[in-house]
Formats: sequence, structure tokens, C-alpha cells
Amino acid sequence: SAQEQKKPVDPKSAKPAKIKEKHVQMKKEKSLDAPSIKALPMKAEISVLESGKSTYTDEATGRYQLSHGAGEFTVKAEAYGFESRTQKVNIPANDQAEANFSLQPLEKRTISGTIVNETTGAKVKDATVYLVEDAKIEPVKTDESGEFSLEALSGVYTV
Repeated sequence: SAQEQKKPVDPKSAKPAKIKEKHVQMKKEKSLDAPSIKALPMKAEISVLESGKSTYTDEATGRYQLSHGAGEFTVKAEAYGFESRTQKVNIPANDQAEANFSLQPLEKRTISGTIVNETTGAKVKDATVYLVEDAKIEPVKTDESGEFSLEALSGVYTV
């Protein structure tokens, strides 16, 4: 069968199709089986508290696999910036068990203060302030009045 031959188009004489309406409307559709919050896979450490065995989830799929003996154990999932979760898992002899986790992000908080010279009481400018427990938070310098402010995940820190 012969293919249809299209005539070449001259770009100078080509005219775009006319648009009937100049605004776009979006329809909201209800879906009974759609979850209200979509969970995204992430890299997390999965560990068995009683034995210390651990592994990491696949960052793209969120899946993990960990070989362990039979019994009842506490499995923990943790990732930076998220609340840790634990759950009891019963692993039958010569079988497998499944433990799924949904981690919630930690809230961010502002840590602020003033650095003063302990002896003179003078405010210290250009002092470097950092959080000992979280190297991922960039250090900051105090301003002219010795004040600083940094944003960090909820928690207890040494400044």
C-alpha cells in the first residue's frame, strides 16, 4: 500500500489554529481509592533493636530486605529530618515477615541568641555558631550586636 504524501508547508504562509476560549478550566475529580497524602520512597535505615542488625532502604523504591532469625523483634525505621518509627514484628520459623513504615517530617525551629564575652559582658560580633549534634546545619556568624539565628530540625542541641 502506498503511503499518503503530505504537501510541504511554507512557514511564511502557515497559520495557527484559532483558539475558541482564552482561559483554561480544570475539573476536580473525586477518586475513592486515591490516598489523601502520597507517600514517596526514601532512603532510611531499618534496624532490629534486639540484634543490632540493620540495612538501608532503596532510595528509589523504599524497599528493603533483611535476613534475621525467627522470633518477635522491634524493627526501627529512621531517616534524617524525619521522626523515627518502631513496630513489633513476629518472624515465624523458616518464613518471612513484612514491616512497612510511614515517616513524618520533623518540624523546623529557630534557635537564636546573643553571644557575650563572659568576663566583660561585651557582645561578640563575627563569632561562629554551630550545632554540635547536626553537621548538616550550616554554621552562622553573629551580627554587630552579637546576635545569631539558625533554623534546625526539632530537637535538643549544644550550641
